[in-house]
Amino acid sequence: MAPKKRHYNNRLHRLTYLQHQLAIRRDRDLVPLNLKKEERRFLQPRSTVSLYRSGASKLIRLTFTAPGDRNHIPANARPVYEILNDDMHRVKSRAPAAFKAHVNDMEKRLNILFDHLNNEDLLKPNTIEDMVELAQAIRSKNYDQAQAIHIDILTNRNSECGTWMTGVKRLISMSKATP
Repeated sequence: MAPKKRHYNNRLHRLTYLQHQLAIRRDRDLVPLNLKKEERRFLQPRSTVSLYRSGASKLIRLTFTAPGDRNHIPANARPVYEILNDDMHRVKSRAPAAFKAHVNDMEKRLNILFDHLNNEDLLKPNTIEDMVELAQAIRSKNYDQAQAIHIDILTNRNSECGTWMTGVKRLISMSKATP
């Protein structure tokens, strides 16, 4: 029997309903498959949940981490987070108001990278090593080397790159422009 289709007055009503459903289903560890990306933030940090599709017998186990939780970044990737995050905040404080949208977009994209590092789900060890080199080049203000490493990662490991790579590119160019 298919579940009834619910109609929501607005997005807040849908999120409230999903929070309620998560509380009810916590003992069964089930979460609806059609959760939107921004709705996943209501899951507990590092909670493992099973996703299901109505009528499907196969369960998929995933681990979600609440945004902003950076406690699970491994030691080899910690310099990437620390250096890029510090430089992002430096750029954010010094960027002109005309570039506020660019800075906010860069921050959003870098947070996607930090989430991947935290979950250890996308980047392979050799890419993390290159990202550490890139971060150290940014810290030493060697922006040409950072740009070269960025292009190398982008061309040779395209499958691991996502929207976060644009954030890294913007950080490099904005760091260069803001002394």
